[in-house]
This record gives sequence, structure tokens and C-alpha cells, in this order.
Amino acid sequence: MLRNPTIPVLLCTIIGIICEQMSTSYHFHRLEGYIIQSTDPAKVIHKATSKFQCAQMCSVNDCEYFTYKSSERQCQYFHIWQDNVTIQKTTNRQAETFVSKNVLQKKWFKIYSLTMEKDCLVSESFLENPRLINPPNSCSHLNETFFYRNTLMDQWTILPIDQVKFAAYKNGIEELELVFNGRNSTKSDWFNFQRLISSPWTDLSEATIAYFGISPTRQRHFYVSQVQIGCERLLSWLIVSEAARCS
Repeated sequence: MLRNPTIPVLLCTIIGIICEQMSTSYHFHRLEGYIIQSTDPAKVIHKATSKFQCAQMCSVNDCEYFTYKSSERQCQYFHIWQDNVTIQKTTNRQAETFVSKNVLQKKWFKIYSLTMEKDCLVSESFLENPRLINPPNSCSHLNETFFYRNTLMDQWTILPIDQVKFAAYKNGIEELELVFNGRNSTKSDWFNFQRLISSPWTDLSEATIAYFGISPTRQRHFYVSQVQIGCERLLSWLIVSEAARCS
């Protein structure tokens, strides 16, 4: 059972969808078939005469992505795992998004983390589409050190996700790691036995597990269990529980 002060962290790795290299000097690659745009109306739109000038602006500001609209000569650059953005599929070549090679070299991107001792509810914060700028009630008192949920989680089915990693940390040290196949998944179905790629447990099998899911019961989440007959006979590998006691 994961209890205080363990921190469940969710990370994902992105399938390579690079089509072409834009420039050896700026090291950006175009995302074929995708466009990233800001959902923040206050996000600055810069004027740029070309995508190369937009790339230069992005590089100077250490951004990770930029979108250039050639018809309007508009440039926006992003830190995609920090800014509030939307990603969409597109065939419009007049609006193109480019990604830094530094992003492509990363293995994992954090998209969700929660410190259990802070009373932020998994049931509210994970599946229910809260935004980082408007967190759920149980999490509203927390800063990003204790609760983080990237807005791209709500566009899970559009993202080219390859793998998803569930990790639990205690005192800054990773205590547990589960890796799942994230391709063609949703944010509610990736955590299941059929998608499991690796775990620290050698005794997991379809014959031994009774529960394996994000929210198979009301107060138990990321729950992997063999058998449950009341609280007296609870045999499980993993529980993230919102209850103060067994229920």
C-alpha cells in the first residue's frame, strides 16, 4: 500500500514522429501532421518573416517547440510541459510546428504527480479533466511541488504516446516502477495487466490478479490486488488509497 509520504508520478515517452530537419544551426524538426497552439489568450504572438526567424526567437528563449503560420507570419513558442497548449492533427502546411532536438533526446516527460500526504484526491485530479490553472478543490491549496497535472493529459488520445511509466517515490528515491504500452491507449485504460511491459513483481499473472486498474473501487486507485475479503484478507501488490483506514 502506498501511503504518506509516497509520491506517485506518471510519465510518458513519445513516439518519434519527426519528418524532416529544418536547420542544422537551430536543430529543430517539423512535427508531421500535428500543430501545437496555446490555449492561453494572453500568450504573446510574435511577428516573424519566416520559420527560420521564428526558430531563432525560440532558441534565444530556450523554448522546446514553436508554431509558425506562414500566411499570417505569426510565431508562437512554447515550453510544452509548462505552458497550457493544445495539440491537434492537421494537414495544413501553412501552419507548422517544430520541436527542438533536445526534447527528442529525453526519455520520459512528467505529466502527473501527487504527494499523498497533502489530501489531494486522485479521483478528482487524475481522470476528471481539471486544469493546472484551475485545480480540483482538494488540490487547490497545493503548488506544483506537491501536485502537478499537465493539460495535455486531456488530449491523451491525440498524443503519439509510446510508453507510460508509473513511479512511486519516497524521500526523493524511486521505490517502484511500472512500465506500460501506451500506444492507442486512453488516460483511463493504459493501467491494466494486458499493457504491462515491466514490473518488480515476478508473481503477477492473469490467474493471480483480481483487480488491476486505475479506479476499480471507490477509494482505491492504481490498484493491483490478488484477493480481497474485507480488510482482514487484503493481499495486494499496490494501492493508492484515499481512505484513512481500510474500507
